[in-house]
Amino acid sequence: MALVTRTYPETLAERWPLNKVQNLTNPEEVTAFTQWRMSIYIDRKWTGSDLSEYYGADFTDFTPDTFRIVSPDLQRDLRNQLRAASVYVALGRYLDITEQLAKAV
Repeated sequence: MALVTRTYPETLAERWPLNKVQNLTNPEEVTAFTQWRMSIYIDRKWTGSDLSEYYGADFTDFTPDTFRIVSPDLQRDLRNQLRAASVYVALGRYLDITEQLAKAV
């Protein structure tokens, strides 16, 4: 079975050449980076410990405050995507999603 890869827009790959957000206080940049990484995780079908490792490397500089910059819907989408791919992110009525996303890093 051949490995299928997707070609991402050059502007995104060039925007974050080291998979790091330069300005963690810029909502547009943090949101675009989060969506970009989520799309890569889906396209490459990463799961379990592999995805956990890649997520940790991609979001290592993110704090709960950084995750709060993105919309609550995107926070839930990221959490649910990670959980569906067997990455542990705590879920609960009184648990702050941003805190749990940061802990999962």
